[in-house]
Amino acid sequence: MKKSSVVLLCTALTITTLITTGCTPKTSVERHARQYVYAVGDDGLDSNFYVKEADNIRSMVSFFHQFRDMGVKDKTTGLSRDDAMKRASLFRSEEFLKSIQSVQVFAGRTYANSSTPSPKKLKAMGDAISATYMDGYEGRP
Repeated sequence: MKKSSVVLLCTALTITTLITTGCTPKTSVERHARQYVYAVGDDGLDSNFYVKEADNIRSMVSFFHQFRDMGVKDKTTGLSRDDAMKRASLFRSEEFLKSIQSVQVFAGRTYANSSTPSPKKLKAMGDAISATYMDGYEGRP
């Protein structure tokens, strides 16, 4: 009876571990996209709207992927680490962040967003872009 309890416990722990490891982000791009979406949340929306975080994360992965690719390209072309750090700090600048054109999808239609993002959103975006770029430069998966 004691042996069967141990086997059952080990089986339950193994299954739980396998299930939870399948849910974690696998790349730095996915991790930074998830962190960004959770950081800004439903910033500025009233309680009548629901934000589909999974859809936002999926759309942000493709956005952040271009910065990771840029970091990989800069590393292969021989850009020094100091220059890469300067470029990463440029991605945090307000001028760069405000130059990014954002769009919103509502009720199946896409709208250009002309409003200025909140400082919280700008900081989260700059941090995520810079970190994704540096992950690409340093070869992190």
